[in-house]
Amino acid sequence: MSASLQFLKAAIKEPLQISTLFQTAPATVNRLLSPLKTDNHCSVLELGVGAGAVTKRAHKVMKSKDKYLGFEINTDLFNYVTGEYKDFQFVCASAESISDYTKNRKFDLIVSTLPWSLFDDYMRKNILNEISKHLEKGGYFKTYMVCNALITRSGKLFRQQLEERFEVTSRWVFLNAPPAKVFECRAKVGKIH
Repeated sequence: MSASLQFLKAAIKEPLQISTLFQTAPATVNRLLSPLKTDNHCSVLELGVGAGAVTKRAHKVMKSKDKYLGFEINTDLFNYVTGEYKDFQFVCASAESISDYTKNRKFDLIVSTLPWSLFDDYMRKNILNEISKHLEKGGYFKTYMVCNALITRSGKLFRQQLEERFEVTSRWVFLNAPPAKVFECRAKVGKIH
């Protein structure tokens, strides 16, 4: 089964885990992984692997496959990506439990396609705290939210929570269904997480 069909099947089966029927578009993937264009030796943590839209591109670019770790909570999607990308390491668990699987490991790039608007405030804060703990000094945390989610209460709170923790720049990607805003986050200077 193709990655797109696998993703659609999982989205229909578990709509509260997967917020959209469509995988992340290539234009959005390129924006999320842009640091890999210049440094393909960096360590990558992917949250919300799905059917591997981001994973596929990372797999093509990364020379050191052991520097990748992906989290996916949906068992069907986890089984799919572990079969497709055998030399990448995946964990079938919530992004809230990063520390349980990585200890003190830090990552140069943390990429998330998690459905932030579906999470309650407590869960969003827990995940963002985990991300802050595991982001290498000078590293990037990149995520996105689709336009319809940005206008929700959860979407607005998420943006506020990002800005409390990180220096944030954002850019629209219109070649995504629906259009998405990609957030590029870096640790605030002098802020200890």
